[in-house]
Amino acid sequence: MYVDESGDPGNNTTQTDYFCLSGLVVHESEWHQLIDTLVTFRRTMKSVYNLPIRAEIHSAEIIRKDEFGIPKHSRLAILRNHLDELAKLNSISVTNVVVDKRDKPSDFDVFGSAWRTLFQRFENTLTHGNFPGGYKRSFGIVFTDATAGKKLTSLMRKMSVYNPIPNKFGGGYRNIPILRIVEDPSERDS
Repeated sequence: MYVDESGDPGNNTTQTDYFCLSGLVVHESEWHQLIDTLVTFRRTMKSVYNLPIRAEIHSAEIIRKDEFGIPKHSRLAILRNHLDELAKLNSISVTNVVVDKRDKPSDFDVFGSAWRTLFQRFENTLTHGNFPGGYKRSFGIVFTDATAGKKLTSLMRKMSVYNPIPNKFGGGYRNIPILRIVEDPSERDS
């Protein structure tokens, strides 16, 4: 799962009201096909819009800035084409976590809450084989952009030992450690 974040992970709502995580999940057996599809898409964007193949496609920057001398209507078309291309792929799933920071107590851990939820959702996907294609008994790894690596490593290691899951009925919780995410989160420069 490759994860990117949006918004400020602190309790300060003067910058953003929300902290969001989006995880793109692809089974390892589909990885090379996904990369080939994305490279073909990038070559098409290069030939049609003159978008450099290695240019990052960040929605906010592409909408706000005159990126690469490409007119705004073409930049918006690039974003639409990118979303359309991802929607056509049946080998990926997307997991999102949105934390509404408004009206949270000052000691609420926005960052930890969001990441714990995302890690748990990925663990559930791995445990129950909820991949497109239904791959069972899978294990996974999390790739993040360069973001708070030590905090994420600490959080993942704690969850692999102590991960309290509330009982559905009757209160209390069960300790169900994270077992399918096999490594500390790996930071990559996006």
